Amino acid sequence: MLAMSFHKYWQVFSPVKNQLKVEGLIDSEWVESGMVIRLDIFHWIHRFDAAVRTDHHPKYALFKSALSAAVFAYNRKNTALLIKAITEGSPNRYEGLSNDDLKHFVRRVTVGALETYVWVQNAIDCLKGAAGLNENGLSLFKDDDAIHQVWDGRQKHLECIQGPPGVNMYTVTKHVTRNGISIPFYVTSRVIV
Repeated sequence: MLAMSFHKYWQVFSPVKNQLKVEGLIDSEWVESGMVIRLDIFHWIHRFDAAVRTDHHPKYALFKSALSAAVFAYNRKNTALLIKAITEGSPNRYEGLSNDDLKHFVRRVTVGALETYVWVQNAIDCLKGAAGLNENGLSLFKDDDAIHQVWDGRQKHLECIQGPPGVNMYTVTKHVTRNGISIPFYVTSRVIV
């Protein structure tokens, strides 16, 4: 039963070649039968909490946002079409762009392992310094060793969090017309746990 569930939900993703098999986390027959695995990006980002002093730190949300931005980018064509639909007839309507608009009308894509590495490293380097201090001078991170240890552990999974090539992670459920322009309404196909 469990094998069928894994196969059903993760068959479209690229395999992590024998890594989980070697670590004893999954049955070898699952891997040999073609089961493929991708890591959930939310959980990958959540693992950085082990190096953070507290989630109440004023820079915590900024750090989490930087991690998300290091992994994802908005699809340029979708973004351009949405902006055109919103501003059609009046350039001042641009203020009407909402987070819900981005969520439903613009697909997010992973940027690639190398670019993710560079952006995460930049965020960590920046927030280890004065930019990562709160008003009392306390750092966002417990210490330099803690964030380096967590980051070293997360780096081996950079390939596993990338979107699988050639697999569409979104489904168009309908088209919405705004200011005379038809834009697709997307629903993500990503498994949300």
